[in-house]
Amino acid sequence: MKTVTARELRENLDEIVQRVRGGETIRVTYRSKPAFILQPEKLSESIVRGSEEAMKQFLNETIQLSKSKKRSSLNPKANIKELYHGMLDNDLKYQNLSNK
Repeated sequence: MKTVTARELRENLDEIVQRVRGGETIRVTYRSKPAFILQPEKLSESIVRGSEEAMKQFLNETIQLSKSKKRSSLNPKANIKELYHGMLDNDLKYQNLSNK
């Protein structure tokens, strides 16, 4: 992923917008710290849609586990955010999105 500073973004906005429209994802830093990521609209939509589906799946599996007598394979010391992102990291569909 290409990184630009906020100053470079201001000075070269037209060029950077065209690059993002062309499919490139760009990280913007402000005062030497990551501030935000610019990415193509279609990629953003698929990630949001995928995140909603993953959350529904996570909740359904959690509900099913609570109803069953099985021991959970989830780490009891992990918080919900860590468990959720762990599910996303293990799903091939989301790994392919992050590699683009």
